[in-house]
Amino acid sequence: MENMIENTDCLEYIKTLPNKSVDLVLTDPPYFIGFDGGKGWDSKWKTEQEYLDWCKEWTTECVRVLKDNRMLIKNITVIGMGFIGLPTALLLANSKTLINCIDIDKNKISELKKGNLFIKERDIKNLFDKKKKFLRFSDKIIKSNTYIVCLPTPTKKIDKFFYKQDLKIINKSFFQLEKILKKNDLVIIESTCPPKTALNFYQKINKKIKFHVSTCPERAIPGSPIHEMTNNSRIIGSSSNLAYKKPRMIYDKFVKGKVIGPL
Repeated sequence: MENMIENTDCLEYIKTLPNKSVDLVLTDPPYFIGFDGGKGWDSKWKTEQEYLDWCKEWTTECVRVLKDNRMLIKNITVIGMGFIGLPTALLLANSKTLINCIDIDKNKISELKKGNLFIKERDIKNLFDKKKKFLRFSDKIIKSNTYIVCLPTPTKKIDKFFYKQDLKIINKSFFQLEKILKKNDLVIIESTCPPKTALNFYQKINKKIKFHVSTCPERAIPGSPIHEMTNNSRIIGSSSNLAYKKPRMIYDKFVKGKVIGPL
């Protein structure tokens, strides 16, 4: 079944696949798409319960066909729509899955919804024009099972010889994620952080929720981020072997360089 495209009902097709035969399920089901402001449902779902039963059925089938220790990615949330976050969202949207694009700057989100870009680079504009229908913009974190953190960690001067990274912005996002993370969710940190930043975040929350965390520092500079993010090698640090395999599957979708994991 390699490199095949099936134009059919996804639920009926997945029922034909054998158990534990799939490496990755990347899907974006309709989230209440048939519900019209509380007035009623379309012809596919007459009630909310019918919709929930359908969600349970396709999720069960996805889990059935997945191989052991493989991954179901329903959608991806990218936090931070800056010079790294926006290109990352655009590259991931090549898979035609819904990408949740998050930034606390309400004006930036408003402009992006209108199609107005703050990054004046041709490659990004071309990608945005092609992929914007696969992007959902919000100033609040949208629940997902995969989060990619692309937030600034600016360096501030402490004294003449000592500089320190300001983690206020990324720590705020960690606090927000702590409230919504579910079991087996994945958090990938692309922000440049001091040693043990990801470890401290993981150890604090993992006591309550068993989730996965990975680090994959961004490798791009303004001017040609799409080229660099596509062709540069990436290094992944992870809280476990599975926490390496999951982001590896994601980055393999668009990274042409080497993707290097733990030794």
